[in-house]
Formats: sequence, structure tokens, C-alpha cells
Amino acid sequence: MRISAVILSLCAAEMLFWVHASASETIATQHIPAHLSNTKKIHLEDPPVSEEPVMEFPLPAPEPAMPKNDSSTNPLRQPHVRHTHDVLKEPQPQQRPPRWKAFLADQENGVALLAATLAAMVLAGFIFKHGASSFSAVGVVRSGLVWAGVLALPLCLNPFWERVFPSAWCTVPSTSKEWPSALGLSLGLLGVAVGQLFVLLYHWLRRARLFGGLTPVQAKAVEYEFGEGMMTHLAQPEGFVLMGAYLTITWMFRIMPDSYYNFYGGVQWPLVLLQLLVTDATQFGMHMLEHIFKNLYKKSHKPHHRFTNPRLFDAFNGSWADTCLMILLPLVVTAQLVHCNLWSYIAFGTMYANWLTLIHSEWHHPWDQLFRFVGAGTPADHHVHHAFFVHNYGHLFLYWDRLFRTYKNPQEVTTFNMIY
Repeated sequence: MRISAVILSLCAAEMLFWVHASASETIATQHIPAHLSNTKKIHLEDPPVSEEPVMEFPLPAPEPAMPKNDSSTNPLRQPHVRHTHDVLKEPQPQQRPPRWKAFLADQENGVALLAATLAAMVLAGFIFKHGASSFSAVGVVRSGLVWAGVLALPLCLNPFWERVFPSAWCTVPSTSKEWPSALGLSLGLLGVAVGQLFVLLYHWLRRARLFGGLTPVQAKAVEYEFGEGMMTHLAQPEGFVLMGAYLTITWMFRIMPDSYYNFYGGVQWPLVLLQLLVTDATQFGMHMLEHIFKNLYKKSHKPHHRFTNPRLFDAFNGSWADTCLMILLPLVVTAQLVHCNLWSYIAFGTMYANWLTLIHSEWHHPWDQLFRFVGAGTPADHHVHHAFFVHNYGHLFLYWDRLFRTYKNPQEVTTFNMIY
């Protein structure tokens, strides 16, 4: 079974490689100018023969030779220039490099191949460690649908933005005194809103038992009405309202780096991952400091810890000070350290906001086992923090807690329902 899993993973990576290479070759051939197809015909045809008599003109008499003088004393002397006529030759066909070299020459193709290889390696290692019975194709499809919905706006709009928006709306101001276009800001806020819509739809489908089974993280999940929870979640001023105000101020007053106003380049996935890592590391440090200093904890983070068995809608239910220290400050640090384009920042923003929401879920997600294998945060890991207060300060990743020895495995908690 393990050998079959490795073969399946490598075949999937190889298939993605050649499909992407073929697509790149097809796109490249479409950009060859049509007039080049007639080059050979034009060059090989004989010139038309004129029926009119050819008039002969006498050659001009040669000019008398000028005396040999030094160029410094003879300003009229010009250097000898040899004039030649252009000779039309049949263009030689250029030898095209092999498909695999042309494929790897494109940076985007290289990144895609690297991602496919890493995914195949992670999948093979996951099956090796947990067995083929733990791998559910249905769970992978469900997980892909949710995260594709979270990233719907940057994935769908990025290839077509030049056809949709006027170029004047997408230019970077030349001076710091000019107001930037609000288009990028609007797309960023809309990207988070669209991702949040898919998260709410996913949560509603799970409650209705239409998106797989439900297993509560703790012994018993909190009972509540979906409408009440959603309205409480969206109306929190400490959540989306405060983050929206921060984005508006930093965007319109040009506090963000100039690269964030650039529409070109597509989603730079390595930089998106780097933003998530930097933000979560900074948030981990601020989270630990809030717990160390008791007075700061009481005035900032304690309101959020009244939920010892949190639900998904409790993600941003806290205080203004807590949001400023644990969310806005890490965003400021990340913006100054990681410079990327607009689409990368939108992808990071919607992943960050919606991931924070999902780790507060009262139920396990279908992707939790794979996430924990690669060191990403899950609801079970965050429920440990809400239950014990002194463990698992990280949110998106488990690396920082393992580095500082503050990580507690949820499988060690007897009151938790661990399905993996």
C-alpha cells in the first residue's frame, strides 16, 4: 500500500508537470505574428520584370584625389565608410529548446512544479505515517472546496483585472502627496468578505449535516442558534470593523510599502507563506506577553478567555486592546518586513482572517489531520489554549510553541474527542 501511495503521488506530480508544460507551449505559439508565415514566400519570389525600356545614365566622373593631409589640419576629411546593400536571405529556422527546458525557464512554471513536488512528498509522508486508511479523498475534496472559496477573489479576478478595470485606477501615485486609488483597498476588503462568506456557508452546511459528519473538539459542543452566532460574529467592533479601519488608514495615507499598490505579477505564493509565518510569529510573541504581564492580560486578553469551550463565532470576540496588540501590530510588522504586490497581500489577508475564524470552530475540520502533520494550527490545538491558558500560544502554526516548549498535544487531553 505504501509503494502504491508513492507511485500515485509521483504520477500526479508528473501529470501536472506535462499538462502545465503543454499549456505553456500552446500559449507561447499563439503569440507568433501571423506575418512571419509569409516571410519565406516574399523572399523567394523573383522581382517583377518591368516591360519599360531601361534608361542608361553615364557614370559621374571620379572626383580628384585630395592631398594627403593630417586630419587635424584638414577638417573636411571624413573617415572612409563602406556602404553595402541589404541582402534578403531566407530566415533560418531557430532551434527550439526542449520542452522541459522551456518549461523550467518560466518562473511561474518552476514555482508550480516545486509546489506539486512538495505536495506529493507531504502526501506520501502523511500516508506513510498514518496509513492509507487515514487518507480520505472525500475529505480532501471538501477541504479544497473550502479553501478555494476563501481564496476565490484573488484566484478568479487576478487573470482578468486588466480587462475589467481602467488602467488609471491601477497606477501607483508618482509622489507621496497624491492620494492612491481606492480600488486596491476595495478589492482587499472584498476578498476577506468573500472568503468569510464561504466560511459561513461551510459552517452552516456542517451544522445541517450536509458537509460530512460532526465530531466536537471537546466533550460537548456549545448549543446556539446559527443566526444569533453569525450576527454576534459580524457585529464585533473589535474584529472586522477595527481591521477595516486599519487597512483604510494605512492604504489611503501611503503607510504601506509602494509594492503593495502594484497590480502586476500575480499571486506570489512564497511571499504569501512568508507573510503568514511572520504574522503568526509576531502574534505568538504578543500573545505570550499578554499572559505574562497580569495587568496587561486583564485589560486586553482576559475578555476573550471567558470562552473556555469556544465556537467558531467567538474568534474576534474580545477587546479593542487585544485586537490592536495581537492582530494590528503583527500586520504592521509584516507589511514592513515582507514587500509583495497587491494580489499577494489580498491572498494573505483573506487566508489570515478566515484561518483565525476556523481555528475557533467547535468541531474538527476534514483537513485537521493533514494540517497537524505539516505543523499548521487546528481547532483542537487552539482549544487547548482556551482550556489551560498556558499552552499553545500560536494560532496558524505550531512551530513557535514547539520551539519555546509551550506546546501541548490535544491528544493528551482526556476530555477532548480526538479522531486522529
